[in-house]
Amino acid sequence: MSDRKWILFFLEAIALLNVGAAYLLLLVQRIGRTPEQLEPYVLSVFIVIFPIWLMAVLVIVEFTRARRSRSEQSMLGGLDLSELKLLLRWCSLQTGIIASVSLLFSLAFSIGLSRIKWESSQAFTDQHVLGFSLGAILFCSLALPIFSSSRRMPGSFSDHF
Repeated sequence: MSDRKWILFFLEAIALLNVGAAYLLLLVQRIGRTPEQLEPYVLSVFIVIFPIWLMAVLVIVEFTRARRSRSEQSMLGGLDLSELKLLLRWCSLQTGIIASVSLLFSLAFSIGLSRIKWESSQAFTDQHVLGFSLGAILFCSLALPIFSSSRRMPGSFSDHF
């Protein structure tokens, strides 16, 4: 997948747009829209997380396979800090700043929230708008530098490792 730069560009753009849409929903909520009016938009922004996160995981798996030999016992283990630095080495400064600020923002505001549970039979509340939007910001902010770095890297992972 790391050799398909146009797909990575598309995924990076979608992740960035999703972060922007989640921020916009939080802003629109603050200027007076009701949660019922925002419900379809919030859920559509939240649903976009799943394919984005799946693709980010696939990029990480490809990186891990290229980096580690098949004979290593640590193939199933997670990335250590040095491998994570290698993965994000080509990430642009702007993308890194956007992702870091968004990640810190979502984590800072999520600390005050309790677990949010919603069923379609329940009314959509301000807490749901906030929780779903912060979740979208969090996951897309984690995926954004992965896509940016993979897209800007010359060649594919297997060319470098």
